[in-house]
Amino acid sequence: MFGRLSFVHGDPARLDDLTMYVREVVKPATDELDGNLGLGMWINRETGGAMVMTVWRDESALKASEQAVVKLRDDAAGIVGATAVVERAEIVLREVTIPHQLGFGMRLVQIHGNPANFDTDLDWVRSRLLPVVTKLDGFVSYILGFDRTTGNGVAMTTFRDVATMQASSDAAAEIRAEAAGRGTTVRGVHEYEVAIVGIRVPIPAQRAVDLTAGEQHTHH
Repeated sequence: MFGRLSFVHGDPARLDDLTMYVREVVKPATDELDGNLGLGMWINRETGGAMVMTVWRDESALKASEQAVVKLRDDAAGIVGATAVVERAEIVLREVTIPHQLGFGMRLVQIHGNPANFDTDLDWVRSRLLPVVTKLDGFVSYILGFDRTTGNGVAMTTFRDVATMQASSDAAAEIRAEAAGRGTTVRGVHEYEVAIVGIRVPIPAQRAVDLTAGEQHTHH
């Protein structure tokens, strides 16, 4: 699977308008594209930050959808007076315990590593990072995306609410410091709450879980 992540930072007062546009216009449009596996959105009401991620069956589907989403992305970013910054990554690791729900907290860390060290670094994540992260209070999921060409990647850790996400800050900082000691560069750290749940992901049991199931209980 591959993901396209669009980051914006704009007017916090317009985040609800942006969320509505993504839910009512962007998601239905991308859902119809070949190979699409859904869309999720995360926001930070204090900073005006938002991130929309579309997930695709494979790299070919991701690339084939590029032109179809340009105007949608630009129009969405314009709602908050921003320009989107886009990243693409292969989803190389997923540890998911329960479906996401609105209001869950998510910390996203932008990283850069040497593509030549990918296998070794991934082994470290599995053997060292995951055992620590999965024991954190309120842990829900850990997703790692990596671009094997550029070396850029994203690590997304989700918690049951924003408070437990924030309570994990010290532990997360220690992990980032250890990763930095191994040669990984931290490009940025963002904290969000889940605003749209709509990514359909395969899980090890080889069946699809529709993460929108958690959304129906949290609509107002």
